[in-house]
Amino acid sequence: MKQKQHGVILIMILMIITYLINKVVFDKDSSIPFLSTLSFLLISFYLLRCRNLTPRIIGCILIFLLSSEISYFIVFREQISFDIISSIVETNLIETKGMFLSDGVKILGITILLTLVITYGVNRFYKNQFFF
Repeated sequence: MKQKQHGVILIMILMIITYLINKVVFDKDSSIPFLSTLSFLLISFYLLRCRNLTPRIIGCILIFLLSSEISYFIVFREQISFDIISSIVETNLIETKGMFLSDGVKILGITILLTLVITYGVNRFYKNQFFF
């Protein structure tokens, strides 16, 4: 019975986190983005809990991608778009180095920190529980 309570509490927490991510970062307030973000988080957390190394690495990569979107929003207050990615690709090496040293270090630092905290938190929370 206690495991069911933990599962319900976890789903409620994930739903709140998903709603906040969609509302604040992605500026969406409808059901389809909510469900896709929730399923993305559930799949990522499930992959982090697998015993094999390959699914864990894939889960870390997925969490890293979500964390990079969140950290970019924290630094610049806007979403990563195709125009931003294409402008990064089209710049020369000197400008890229300058951009990375000015803002890239902050974004990468926040991204790595978020990824490590989420990965550690998921593994720590489910260390002795096998209902996932």
